[in-house]
Amino acid sequence: MKLGEAFLMALGSLKRNGLRSLLTLLGVIIGIAAVITILTLGAAASQKMINSINSIGGSDFQVAVEARPKEGQGDNEGNPNTNFYMDSATIPDSSRITPEMVDKLRLRFGDDLYGVTVAGFGGFSGQAVDPNAFDALSADPIDLSVTGVGPDYFKMNDKHVEFGREITQEDIDSEANVTVISHEVFTKMYDSDPQRALGSSIQFDGPFGTELFTVVGVTAGSSGGMFSFDFDELFAPYTVVNKYKNEANAWPSIGVRPAPGVDSEEFGKKLQRFFDAMYEDDAAAQVKVRDSKSELQTLQKILTMISVVISSIAGISLLVGGIGIMNIMLVTVTERTSEIGIRKAVGATTRDIRVQFVVEAMIICLMGGIIGIIIGTVFGVGGAMVMKEFVLPPVWGIIASLLISLLIGVFFGFYPANKAAKLNPIDALRHE
Repeated sequence: MKLGEAFLMALGSLKRNGLRSLLTLLGVIIGIAAVITILTLGAAASQKMINSINSIGGSDFQVAVEARPKEGQGDNEGNPNTNFYMDSATIPDSSRITPEMVDKLRLRFGDDLYGVTVAGFGGFSGQAVDPNAFDALSADPIDLSVTGVGPDYFKMNDKHVEFGREITQEDIDSEANVTVISHEVFTKMYDSDPQRALGSSIQFDGPFGTELFTVVGVTAGSSGGMFSFDFDELFAPYTVVNKYKNEANAWPSIGVRPAPGVDSEEFGKKLQRFFDAMYEDDAAAQVKVRDSKSELQTLQKILTMISVVISSIAGISLLVGGIGIMNIMLVTVTERTSEIGIRKAVGATTRDIRVQFVVEAMIICLMGGIIGIIIGTVFGVGGAMVMKEFVLPPVWGIIASLLISLLIGVFFGFYPANKAAKLNPIDALRHE
């Protein structure tokens, strides 16, 4: 018997027993749908996490000052007892990364450079009040933090200014007492009125005294990223904040991001060579450059592995579906004993009978797999859209689901098919 003939005969048999075939499909449908749904949601969660991390510097190179190894000690990366980063408190000002170095960095890399985060960490808390408030609510002080920032801080950290402007290099150079306030502060102190906010004064009382800032901008609300949150914050030029804290304008580490389209690996090598030259005369410290992208790729692999493991657990229901298919096929063999006898009497071989029933089981499982993929895609894409991500099931997941469906059909259909093939034609013809 040709495979095409067996296929047509199997389809005819399934049509005659439509309800039974549908019930047999359920186990496979549920199993495949669960697997596809989990894989799709896993891909969506992975994409959302990667996008969120990228938006706050996931594609940056982290440039950090570390202790220069002593003679015979070897490099820090090979010494598990030595931290990659020096304790920032132990780094002398003379060994920190300075604004002059950053200026040379910008000049050296030019259009290949997207931005540099030279500040934006190490903020401190205090209270702020509108000294010109005309109502009791606005006059109440609010708890917030002040963060010193550079000119690239907002674009490097996915913070968009909704009203007014950002902190500029001119503000930094002139040590202007200006601030960009977060959306939360904008709502609490100015009742979301940009005309009241822009140009107004904010009095900040913190651990180092009192400072008066002029509001020049308001950030937009959270973009909805996995790591995007709204806090009560003031952003001011790092020169002003460092002067307020009586600290030097220098940093133990910075973030550097290449422009889109720039070869990341080559950029990292050039960046390391640049800082090697900057620190060649520093006997106490050196600079190491790390690529965050490789860490992101590792994270993505871990998330994919978790999705696969969970999908495998969900795929246990396929085993239940396979057992159901075997039971139904055994019942089918019993019901069609006379048919098997007639076919053998007119020349059908043992192989023909075996192929017919195996193909029937494969078709049942394949149909269940296709329906399961469709249902799983609907639920998976729907769940991804709830997370504000559009992700389709991975192609390898769809192909694997179809192959697994066929293998289940072969594995669980072989025993009933073999039983049918071994029936004695005389005994089969006597069966009623």
